[in-house]
Amino acid sequence: MMEGGSGVWLSTANWVRKVSHENVRASEIWNFLARHESWKIRWRVACCLYLDIDEPQSDHLFAHLRSDPSKKVRKYATDRYENRPDDQGKVEKRFDATLFET
Repeated sequence: MMEGGSGVWLSTANWVRKVSHENVRASEIWNFLARHESWKIRWRVACCLYLDIDEPQSDHLFAHLRSDPSKKVRKYATDRYENRPDDQGKVEKRFDATLFET
């Protein structure tokens, strides 16, 4: 997972989401990866916010990633926070990251 390409990440994120419904501890991997030394790993976590990671945990991770040292990670985390899928799966701007409160 750590060295895999986008296909590996998509499969892994999907797998973690499914397993987390059975065992919530599986979702703890996102907390670990969000603090990884590689910006590329943290960026992948930002890509999964609000899509593969449930909202309460995504909020927690966004609070951390929005001040990431990497501009790319910060930007993507903010984009995921603001632009989320609605109930029909249509992604649109629904939130303002400047109003986020932890």
